[in-house]
Amino acid sequence: MYNLSTEFSLWFIPLCLALAAGISWFLYYKNPLNIENKWIKWSLNGLRFLSVFMLLFLLLGILIKSTNKQVKKPIVVIAADNSESIITNKFGAEYKANLQNKINQLVNNLKDNYEVKTIAFGNEIQPDYALTFKQKQSNLEAVLNEIENNYSNQNLGAVIMATDGIYTKGNSPLESAKNLKVPFYTVALGDSNQQRDALIKNVRYNQIVFAGNEFEVEIDLAAFDFLNQPSLVQISHKGQNVFKQNITIDNKTFFKTIKAKLPTSTEGSQHFTVTITKQNNEISYVNNQFDFFVEVIKSKQKILIVGLCPHPDLSALKQAINQNQNYEASIVLFNEASNDLIKKYDVVIAHQLPGFRNEAMPLVKYMIDSKTPCFFVLTNRTGFAQLNQLQNSLQFSAPQITSTSATAGFNAANSSLYFDETTAKQIADFPPLQVAYGKYSLNAQSQLVLKQQIGYVLTNEPMLSIDNASNLAFLMGEGFWKWRLFDFDKNNSQVITSDLIAKVIQSIALKADKSFFKVKPIKQKFDEGENIVFDAQIYNQSYELQNTEDISLIIKNAQGKQFDYSFSKTDKSYTANLGQLPVGTYTYSAKSINQKETKSGNFIVQALQAELTQTRADYQLLNTLANDTKGQFYTYANMDKISENITANENIQAVSYTNSKLDELINNKWIFFIILLLLSMEWFIRKWNGSI
Repeated sequence: MYNLSTEFSLWFIPLCLALAAGISWFLYYKNPLNIENKWIKWSLNGLRFLSVFMLLFLLLGILIKSTNKQVKKPIVVIAADNSESIITNKFGAEYKANLQNKINQLVNNLKDNYEVKTIAFGNEIQPDYALTFKQKQSNLEAVLNEIENNYSNQNLGAVIMATDGIYTKGNSPLESAKNLKVPFYTVALGDSNQQRDALIKNVRYNQIVFAGNEFEVEIDLAAFDFLNQPSLVQISHKGQNVFKQNITIDNKTFFKTIKAKLPTSTEGSQHFTVTITKQNNEISYVNNQFDFFVEVIKSKQKILIVGLCPHPDLSALKQAINQNQNYEASIVLFNEASNDLIKKYDVVIAHQLPGFRNEAMPLVKYMIDSKTPCFFVLTNRTGFAQLNQLQNSLQFSAPQITSTSATAGFNAANSSLYFDETTAKQIADFPPLQVAYGKYSLNAQSQLVLKQQIGYVLTNEPMLSIDNASNLAFLMGEGFWKWRLFDFDKNNSQVITSDLIAKVIQSIALKADKSFFKVKPIKQKFDEGENIVFDAQIYNQSYELQNTEDISLIIKNAQGKQFDYSFSKTDKSYTANLGQLPVGTYTYSAKSINQKETKSGNFIVQALQAELTQTRADYQLLNTLANDTKGQFYTYANMDKISENITANENIQAVSYTNSKLDELINNKWIFFIILLLLSMEWFIRKWNGSI
């Protein structure tokens, strides 16, 4: 459908007609061209009239509004679980052989009336997939968010999800499914019966410990269908057993947490391995072992507390630190501190720094640039804009910096600091701190340890965060002295606040490498299938980055096999992406070719066990997902009926869209060719008649 409109009034059309007629009459009426044939004269007159009128008509700014109708098929998304838990059961062979074919048949049954999209998911999303069942984790929430991002603004009709309901990453998919507002047709895969297995579900420990001190490890054990079977839990270090405990599996569904205290002597990164006895006929033996690293650092570290101004928090922090025999703390104000003083200390606590009037900016910049472990206590007098420029671990934004009262809520998902349940509850009862009110953003490496609770609402804003990669920690709020007083009233020893500060310092207090050549993997424990990446820096005598030299890298596995690599140069430093390596422990040695300096260490590639810590399919979750969205629950055997039920669902219909487009008539090429044709015909007739 087309409609015409003009930029000027339609009353100009008669004027255009009159002008076109006048021009034609003036040219041909008095016959200055001596054309005798009346019919030729009138033909030329008409051609000139039409061409002139069309040109004048176009000057009115003629607009054409075109309207067309488009029918959009409903979209049906088929999401299939591609994780290894799908085939870790008695139906695994059937799924490997036929699940892909059954989904392909489902696509063929639907494609005539629906726009079908296919997705495979695990720890990553794979559009237009081929099922391999090699993904090491399952994230049901992520795949639903992917569907929402891609299709929520289109005619999404239904989602078909084939999975065992086990998710090892992300949150429950139930809330995300409600956001899509479409029916879910769930296909139950896997085995809802508990598989025979004995496994290490989790190991909790502090990643940083002091040489000469014991550190505690908590091990969660589970076993299914091994009633009255004896088992042995062992922890080994450098091939020697440092802990062992016999247990009896006294329940068909067994769970037990055991604690171990392990000694430390040698400084540096120490590798420990936890194992549990392999039982006969387990579904998997991969989860019978767990490897972890701890960083052992020297004792008696020197801590410098630098304050913006006198404050009761400064003394409270010093007392909490000195209560630990491994630390020695001193206090100065920022105008008394210098770069040379910073060099003498292992960790710096910056209270309210940098100031919002740029107080201590050069000092804070030096601390961050020199990789000095820093613990920032931030208040509404902190210069957040300045701090945002100096680091990317934590960013803060607010239209106007004000303060509010917030108590601490423990984040159980953090892996930087370990607290038992009793201690976590006691910290939550501490008096509120005065925190700067605004939006806090943490980078991917940062761990959220404590959350801000404002009133009765536990927010996701951080109160305490730690970035181990940058050796930085942040406490949002002033009033730590209140925590100390409350801790004394409850415990008479202030042990919780001292332990909290000690663990924060432990977490960031790895001895800063002050050498001119630095090499390390981005982390010490890589997951199976993850790319192994190294970073390296070379400094000149002024401690400025340079990358004019070449760096070689040698990797050796536990069997002594050697792999040679080299670093690539980036802007001012170096990086090396080794790709994926098999599961195992590795040592590395990096050498600066010109300086002939060598750095060495170790790292581990661990088997990703998340899919094997829960092997019982969660059909209840899939049933709830279908019922909550007015969909339907299916077993693998009857999934071929899904296409019939979707077709019968009257709410899943095609949608008609009407599109309107407004364009200027002068933009149409056919107008040009018509005018050109009229003028060409006029010229040809005059030429043929001998008037030219």
